[in-house]
Amino acid sequence: MKHTLSASRSTRGRTGQQGSAYMVTLLALVVLTIIGLSLVLITQTEMQLGANERITTRVFYAADAGVGIATARVLVNNDHTATDFVLRDNAGMGELSLGHRVELSPFHPILDAPCNLCSINQGQDYFEVNHAVTVRATRVGWTGAEPAADSPQLARKTVGVMIEIQPWQMTAEAMESLDLTPEQLAEIKF
Repeated sequence: MKHTLSASRSTRGRTGQQGSAYMVTLLALVVLTIIGLSLVLITQTEMQLGANERITTRVFYAADAGVGIATARVLVNNDHTATDFVLRDNAGMGELSLGHRVELSPFHPILDAPCNLCSINQGQDYFEVNHAVTVRATRVGWTGAEPAADSPQLARKTVGVMIEIQPWQMTAEAMESLDLTPEQLAEIKF
């Protein structure tokens, strides 16, 4: 008799705890699901930030390439004029092409002084000249052969630099461009 009495007491104590394991398991699953969803959201946001950073860096390097091209044009061809060109990416998708539209301002000589470090400057023909150039690079996507003026813009970066060139023999064209109009001065960004 004693044995039956203790068995009935132990079953009565367990009947109040029968659903608690289920509730604890369900609560643990809900907490783990919330943690998993938040990790997915954080990962997605970090991937978007990384992609934006990569695009911004590409646009900056396209503008930097524009500075190099402008400098080379002046040194090789003595060409101070503004120009535009397109740098294409290989990352196009079918009909869609991606690349950078690069716009170069005129290469303005803004300060000149006799080149005091040049041993060849006996007659004061060579100068130390500071030039200003502004380059705007825009990441664009387009269909067709070339990007149109209204092509979607994905990112834009403007870089303004001063480049000192010495020894530099000033030409008549470069001397004329020393007198900048207010519009040309507004075009130079620093």
